[in-house]
Amino acid sequence: MNNVIELTVYSSPSHGWGKVTCQQLIELGLDLKISEYSYRDGHLVYLEEDCDLPLFVDAARAAGDEIEFHELELRNDDRLRSYDRYEPVAVKTCYIPRADSKPSLREVAAYLPSNYFVTECTDDQIVVKGVDNCGWTLDGYVIPRLGSGMIGVVREVAASGQSEEDFGLAPA
Repeated sequence: MNNVIELTVYSSPSHGWGKVTCQQLIELGLDLKISEYSYRDGHLVYLEEDCDLPLFVDAARAAGDEIEFHELELRNDDRLRSYDRYEPVAVKTCYIPRADSKPSLREVAAYLPSNYFVTECTDDQIVVKGVDNCGWTLDGYVIPRLGSGMIGVVREVAASGQSEEDFGLAPA
């Protein structure tokens, strides 16, 4: 097993939702597959119990993760339903070239805010993905912050020449 995902499921008399993060959806490749019946509050996503939550659980288990469920009963779901309906997030990506195993994964991760994370590390490059949130943006914070540590960044998306628009991801 890779890790244990602690998943809180909120159940009301009428429905239920499982709480996950945008990062978890991006890492599992589900960020474009979630329906409008789920809700989002900042970096948290409340997955609708009938379709979206099983999709997440199946993908996490397929990735080797174990799911530990925690259930909370709600008297009503007014607050949860007051959140914005889920819309695919604008995932931003940058590439960090590597030579002689430098920079290290640990070095890069130390410069990233919590809304950006390393998704891949090879001998040639490190891939960083995330979602701009509350001023913690790729262009305005992440790239300059990496630069302050003398870590160069390539802003293009996909080595095959595809851009964010090609994947249906609009740059914010």
